[in-house]
Amino acid sequence: AGSEVVVESAEVIQGPNGEWQFWVLITQSSVQKRSTKGIMRLTYEYVGHGADASIRLEEVVDEVPFEFLYFKRFEGNAPLPPGVAVQSARISVEIDGKVVANQAFTSLGA
Repeated sequence: AGSEVVVESAEVIQGPNGEWQFWVLITQSSVQKRSTKGIMRLTYEYVGHGADASIRLEEVVDEVPFEFLYFKRFEGNAPLPPGVAVQSARISVEIDGKVVANQAFTSLGA
């Protein structure tokens, strides 16, 4: 059995200069005596403008390898092309090539 993790809390906000910022706290789902290794991904879905109409696009804006015992906090900026309208954001945690935790954001703080 692999090390399962839980997204305890996470927030995505738009900073004072229009930049998107995020923080995520993940924990091991049970007490373990070994560290958990994997990848945390932050993905945005946003509206882009094609030749004829708006197009829904998805972009991985941050991908962070990690190793931790008990818990890990991530934070940072997530750059997107200027002027895009972000529709949603999703945090996913992958261990050994398998997504073991997801956290979706349907409303984003301003």
